[in-house]
Amino acid sequence: MDQDRLIARLHEIAGDGVAIGFGFDQSGQPKEHLCTYKQTWQDHYWANKLIFNDPIIGFGVRNLGAVRWSDVEGSTEDNAVTQARDFGMNDGIVISVQVDGERAIAGLATSSRPSDAEINEARVILAALQASKTDEPQIVLTQRQKEILRLIADGATAEDAAFELNIDTSTVNFHKREALRKNHQHAKNFTALLSAAIRKAVI
Repeated sequence: MDQDRLIARLHEIAGDGVAIGFGFDQSGQPKEHLCTYKQTWQDHYWANKLIFNDPIIGFGVRNLGAVRWSDVEGSTEDNAVTQARDFGMNDGIVISVQVDGERAIAGLATSSRPSDAEINEARVILAALQASKTDEPQIVLTQRQKEILRLIADGATAEDAAFELNIDTSTVNFHKREALRKNHQHAKNFTALLSAAIRKAVI
C-alpha cells in the first residue's frame, strides 16, 4: 500500500484530523511533519503554547506504543487534550513507533472513543509510513542549489535569485535543472521538488 493510501486510511480512522511527525531528532524536532487538524484548533494550540502542555507529545517522546487520548496520564484541565474537546476532538489515539532508529509520533483526533482494532491498525500504518520514510532516498542538493531553492520558495524568480546571488540567470536555471535531474525520484517537475525539499526540511 502506498503512502497516500496509508495516510488516507489514518484519516478514515481519525475522522477529525491527524498530526504526524516523522524522524524525530535529538532536539525533539521532526524531520518531516503533516497536520490536518482543524485550523481553528491549530491556531488556538500555537497561540496558547500548548506544545509545552501536551500529554500526547509527552507520551510519544517517553514511550513506544499506542493509547487513547483519554487514557494518557497527565490529563489536567488546562492541557492540550482537554482543550481539544472544545473543538470537537473528544478523543483520539497517540502512537509512537521506532523503525531503524527513527521515531514517528502521531495524534489522531476522533469525535468518539476509538476501538482497540482501530488503535492497532493505526499503529501498524504509522510503522509502515516511518519505514517508508527511512527507506526513501534523501534529497541531495549542493549548497548553491539550496540557496536558489530557498530564494524561489520565498517568491523569487530566477532573475531575482540571479541578482541576489550575483550570478547569471542561465546559471540559476542550470542549477534548477541539475537539482531536478539528481532528485528525479522525488519529483517530476521543479515545483514538486521545491515542495518536497520544504516538506523534508532540506532548505
